Amino acid sequence: MILYKYKLNGLQFQTNSLGHAIKDTLKNGGSKIYNNQNNLIVDTSKNTFEITYNDYVFIVDAINKKYIDIPIKYYPNSELETHLEYHTGAYNYLYSKNVYHTLRAYINLSDAVFTLSNNDTSYNGYVLFNHKVIDQIDVGLCIRYVDNEVVVQPFYYYMGGVKPKLFYLDSIVLSKFRQLSHNEFKGIHNYCIELKATSSGWYFKIDVLNTKISYEKHVFIKECMHDSLIGRFLVGASLVPINDDLWDPLCGASFKNVTFDKVLLNHDTYLYPSKESMLKGYSQGYPFANMKTKGHSFIFETIYTLKKG
Repeated sequence: MILYKYKLNGLQFQTNSLGHAIKDTLKNGGSKIYNNQNNLIVDTSKNTFEITYNDYVFIVDAINKKYIDIPIKYYPNSELETHLEYHTGAYNYLYSKNVYHTLRAYINLSDAVFTLSNNDTSYNGYVLFNHKVIDQIDVGLCIRYVDNEVVVQPFYYYMGGVKPKLFYLDSIVLSKFRQLSHNEFKGIHNYCIELKATSSGWYFKIDVLNTKISYEKHVFIKECMHDSLIGRFLVGASLVPINDDLWDPLCGASFKNVTFDKVLLNHDTYLYPSKESMLKGYSQGYPFANMKTKGHSFIFETIYTLKKG
């Protein structure tokens, strides 16, 4: 077991969690952190400092206690991204070009695994679909641990502009994950999700396949706000820390094997990594977020551990 050692106010501390050592030293003005071979791992007393996980570098603003740069891996033929969300954990995003107004996608969560963190930070998993015309909206599935269960609930997040920002998580439970062990849960159901722009906002529908459960919602923003319905879609999956800007990529939490199948735009064009319909796609926080393709599907995963070797 690796132990991390540091001094605060002349006292020696040690922990087996690098994330805990970083947060503890930042809270107390910073310190040098060593491993049990007395190798310097990181110096949190600097205004900005680097944390290296294998060869992957994360940069932290020590004053504001948040990441200001983390690794990113682009999919083939992707444009560069300039508006990254460092506080929302590791995620996979795939953007379409700006010529679409309807989306239908199949989401396979029956192979998905949701693992709880081994520290005091909780995480929510999200499978999201974003459409941007003038304003924009996220809709989709929120996977969260509550009352000793992992549940799947519909949500939307209106991102502001014409009206104030609004995050809405419906109380309805679409499905639950099956518990595999004390901290690991596996999905049961698959989903079909539709999202389309309307003249006054958006409409979305979620069908839980092979059940009688169907959920739909009209999100009204303003009459005739969309002079044109043309816009771009984003599909993504993430494992988002709850109230923790300095999330720990070694905490053991995971949301993996999230399969997107037949993401259809405007009823005639498929969105897929590196296809002509794609504008950009990337994994933020790589290698903790990653993407792989399988036939005509693609699989997103976030795993907050480092693979050996």
